[in-house]
Amino acid sequence: MSARYPLLAALSLLLMACMVFSTPLIAPSPTPSATSTPSSTSTPTFTSTPSPTPTPSFTPTPALPIQPELDSYAPDFSLSGVDGNTYTLWSLRGRPVILNFWATWCHWCKIEMAGMDNIYNKYKDERGLLILAIDGDGESFSDISEFLEENWYSFPFLVDTSRDINDTYEIEAFPTSFFIDSYGVIRYMNEGSLEEQEFEQILTDYIFPYSPFQYNPATPTPVQDPLNMTPSAARGAELNLPGEIWSANITKSHIYDHNIVSDVEFTDFSMQVDVRIESETSEYHGLLFREQDGENFYTFRITPDGYYEFDVWKTGDRSYETILGPLASDHILKGAGKTNQLKVIANGQTFELYINDNFVGSITDDTFASGRVGLLSCTCDGSSNASATFMDLWVQGNP
Repeated sequence: MSARYPLLAALSLLLMACMVFSTPLIAPSPTPSATSTPSSTSTPTFTSTPSPTPTPSFTPTPALPIQPELDSYAPDFSLSGVDGNTYTLWSLRGRPVILNFWATWCHWCKIEMAGMDNIYNKYKDERGLLILAIDGDGESFSDISEFLEENWYSFPFLVDTSRDINDTYEIEAFPTSFFIDSYGVIRYMNEGSLEEQEFEQILTDYIFPYSPFQYNPATPTPVQDPLNMTPSAARGAELNLPGEIWSANITKSHIYDHNIVSDVEFTDFSMQVDVRIESETSEYHGLLFREQDGENFYTFRITPDGYYEFDVWKTGDRSYETILGPLASDHILKGAGKTNQLKVIANGQTFELYINDNFVGSITDDTFASGRVGLLSCTCDGSSNASATFMDLWVQGNP
């Protein structure tokens, strides 16, 4: 395992790491790709026939690196926590993450956890830091729960009884930590115990420069490739709008209403919002992004009866072309009054789509390269009633 070790000498690492004796590691399987095929062009009845446009392509999830190497994307996983939540790594993009592999019997793991807890509480709000402690020795839920009864910490503890994630990350010693920036890229790896000030230094030197968490519209360079970006290029803008942001209430058919939340134009970004659909009608509500002029933009939308789609809205005639969907999803909480979280990660021509932290598809399209962000509701399917409330909008990216 390659690593950056500006803080610890090799001898210290040998003394401070609890070695893992296990069966030989196996290569991880490729990430499953989206298998749905795009539907044909959809045009609302209130528009004229759209002018011809190039047909965008729907592709599986991009073939990202799956080995845990420096300056490559961290392998994705989904694990249950002792707290009852499920944590999916790629759905956490937009936040810096420390993955800490440990075991209940590991002395040096326990030594570093107090300092790690202090770091987590210091930066979880200020910088959005998340620390995930993954039991790499296959111990059970009850084993970890018993450990936490005597050793309480604030960050989540995850259960991996199969040791699949331990094998994927090629863990050879406990503790081992991976420092991942807000774009999902591994910037630092460490085998052995770290002190609190060493965690602080690694975050300051290797993670925070790539993980902007303060709104700064003055910083400039668009980022097309997170794997090759420089720290200065990674410092982008952030929009953080808590509480209720906008309510849509449409009482006529074949109407769309939208709200642009900022004049900042984003190129690559991570964007999420909570939307509570108030009406029972099967109409779409969701995110709007890379907006050009009120008539040209992308949308990622859901309905209260459990469908989602990704669309390109086009010039002049207010028509749209559906690239993905409509598709049913069990991840959508159905019914009026239910709140769902929508998330889009845009990187160049690729868009990753999430509903309630669950990956639902990946799209490739080059119609719009950048633009403003906002929210949209419509009665495009012909009903005369659509209402929704949008809350807790967050966007991080590079204008």
